Amino acid sequence: MSSVDELQKKAKKCRQILLKMVYDSKGVAHIGGSLSAMDMAVAVYDRYINDLKDPNRSRFVLSKGHVVVMQYAILAEKNIIPMEELKTLKHIGTHLQGHPDINKIPETEMNTGLLGQGLAVAMGMSYARKINGNKNKIFALCGDAEMHEGQIWETVQQAAHFKLDNLVAIIDNNGLSSHDPVDDVINLGSLEDKFKSFNWNVITLKDGNNMSEVVKALDNMDKLSGKPIAIIMKTIKGKGVSFLENNPNCHSLTISDKDYEQVKKDLDM
Repeated sequence: MSSVDELQKKAKKCRQILLKMVYDSKGVAHIGGSLSAMDMAVAVYDRYINDLKDPNRSRFVLSKGHVVVMQYAILAEKNIIPMEELKTLKHIGTHLQGHPDINKIPETEMNTGLLGQGLAVAMGMSYARKINGNKNKIFALCGDAEMHEGQIWETVQQAAHFKLDNLVAIIDNNGLSSHDPVDDVINLGSLEDKFKSFNWNVITLKDGNNMSEVVKALDNMDKLSGKPIAIIMKTIKGKGVSFLENNPNCHSLTISDKDYEQVKKDLDM
């Protein structure tokens, strides 16, 4: 298990890999939400998913499947995806599609893209593991705008009913949907109150891009039982790159030559 300092370095390296992948491929990718969730994702993989070939491993489901470039960067850092393959992102015939494709990259856990479905399938995985006695956790990364989906709340009530304390919903609360503030689209109110009202354990992070807070949240999570767990983390969309941070236009974009020069400065590349 890596230290906080080591995890910070891994997260920075994965951001470097992600931005180089998007730049080299010359394609469009969902960068903003990938960067906001990176710190938590790196920590979860480090602490819970060391052997990606173990069928009984903990699982990390991207319910917000459009941030798959984040997952590709982490899998490349772990030598699951060859670095030289990253430049083929979203090219015709590539393994690296714009959303997770378990048929091409089995370690992506499931095909996702339609928001809300990932958490529902993760709940099914969790229930199956309860029946089979597998105590490893199922993590599902959701976006805050994804909380607008009705399927999310159907899943939340069912998970509580079955006391699926091996299910962890991570809510990336970066405040922006595609281009607009989440609460301007549909005001979510208090996500903490909502999950608690459905009888979930809730952990709130004031800064989900602070690795010390991330590690503390995971430590606290390991002490909880009897209920599913929601980790609601306030993050910065586009975290780590100056011109992307809190930029409504960073949801999906290409990286120009000029932009890449700034990326290299911001991430010490």
